[in-house]
Amino acid sequence: CNKKNIKILSLTKDYQLIKQLPSTSELAFGLMMSLIRSIPQSKQHVSEYNWDYTKFVGREVKSLTIGIVGYGRLGKMMYDYCKAFGANVKVYDPYKRDEMDDSFLLNTNCLELKQLVEQCDVISLHVHVTDETKYMINKEILGYSKKSPYIINTSRGEIVNEIDIVNALESDLISG
Repeated sequence: CNKKNIKILSLTKDYQLIKQLPSTSELAFGLMMSLIRSIPQSKQHVSEYNWDYTKFVGREVKSLTIGIVGYGRLGKMMYDYCKAFGANVKVYDPYKRDEMDDSFLLNTNCLELKQLVEQCDVISLHVHVTDETKYMINKEILGYSKKSPYIINTSRGEIVNEIDIVNALESDLISG
């Protein structure tokens, strides 16, 4: 860039602007909607001149329990979107407990990760990569699942163990 006299701008320190950007949370919510409503599959079905809607009824957000892993800026936005659609929302973020008041903790059932995976239909990941979060979604933690959840990862790829995710998909341990 220097050789071509191209100016580089970084917004990583512009916290006022970053606080207002919902695009990643909107993407996470859109991905969740696409999965639970089978939108890509139904679009493909119609593109092939078919229309058997019964295959694509999907699920309604308001009937789901959605787990938010990471309750920072993006996790809070995802929480608000899910609540607005009437979902039962649970939160896991061991670093934010001090910021949550008692009524929030009581009403959202802030859980340990294992409990969240046991209870949720959708698990949406909103964490930074650290030694603690790297591969936090893996074979062991997915083994606690009772509902074959959908996993939404708009965090970095290293948050999930991809081999374990593929195996979980192939064995129907997760739905998508």
